[in-house]
Amino acid sequence: MKSNAFKFSLATMLLVGMAFSAAAQTPATVPAQATPAKAAPPAPAAAPASPATPATKPRKATIPAPDWLTKEIGKPIRLQGEGTLRFIGFAIYNARLWVPGSGFTYDNDFALDITYQQGTDKQGLVLATVPELGRFMNTNSAKLEAWTNDLKRVYPDIEVGDRFIAIWRKDQNVTRFYHNDKPTGDIMGADFAKAFFAIWLDPQTRRSDLRRALLSE
Repeated sequence: MKSNAFKFSLATMLLVGMAFSAAAQTPATVPAQATPAKAAPPAPAAAPASPATPATKPRKATIPAPDWLTKEIGKPIRLQGEGTLRFIGFAIYNARLWVPGSGFTYDNDFALDITYQQGTDKQGLVLATVPELGRFMNTNSAKLEAWTNDLKRVYPDIEVGDRFIAIWRKDQNVTRFYHNDKPTGDIMGADFAKAFFAIWLDPQTRRSDLRRALLSE
């Protein structure tokens, strides 16, 4: 049985990409259904390499969106890109970006769809997310505290194989969260949405390879 420390280090610190800078990553491309790439050999002790290796590859094949997700967004959507985040050979999660035909933009609805290969609890998710929100927010500490409480409300405990989806609904000015296809709550405001999704999709993300895979760049 995995220890709580193991879960936190593998599943929480990397869930939203807060542990290591993108400049220290060693990207590796893994084709769909292929054997995961081996982690890069360790660097000399004086300059250790980051153990975070996001092996990612956008998929060009047509993958249909879940019916309920299409209905929630209210228009046809497609898979823009997909990638897998890995840590020293362990798959942490697979992420997909669902978008309307025009592609990713905050002017349209979209969904970030994550399936986890490691488990963690909601407290770990909150602790990992809040510092990253602070990197991208244009608001005060009181707002960040409010967002922290919102995340405690909408985040679930995560088991291996769980699916967690965050949906931006532009017309409703809300980010809607689903755990295993069931709603867990909403967080209002475009300022929250832009700070939250920036963790994966902003050019300054700590996971630049995963961002390129999600956007098919």
